[in-house]
Amino acid sequence: MPPRDASPATRKSIESTVITAAPMPAELDFLIERMIESGLYHADEKPAFCIVNEYLPGQGISAHVENFRFGEPVCSLTLHSGDSMRFHELSAAHDGSVRSGKATAAPRTGRKEDVRLDRRSLVALRGPARSCWQHEIVRGRKKGKGEEWRR
Repeated sequence: MPPRDASPATRKSIESTVITAAPMPAELDFLIERMIESGLYHADEKPAFCIVNEYLPGQGISAHVENFRFGEPVCSLTLHSGDSMRFHELSAAHDGSVRSGKATAAPRTGRKEDVRLDRRSLVALRGPARSCWQHEIVRGRKKGKGEEWRR
């Protein structure tokens, strides 16, 4: 994604550039196999991308929908400390990632749900959960989080 302040020419150049990611690390093969065994993915349509985020106390990520180019399902695995993910219902599907700057323009219904993500839990978003609900990790929540907390 181009920076928010990119000129139209720079934006067009960046958006038309195809970057090939490195293959998924072999260390994740066991996890991908479990996702296939559980029916999240078909053996011939394995996940192609992996984004790793680390959240420390007080950190989060703004409400967004993953870029639709990523397909579905979009999965989120909690590896360390648990936390809550907040979902905001949208009145229509909206492709607004955080980087695109379009996330804040998504038309919300006002309905929101907090879902507890325990350590070692996996959330799989597909269908309306993928396209019609934004998700976020709320910043600044300190209750019950010591310095050792990490997600």
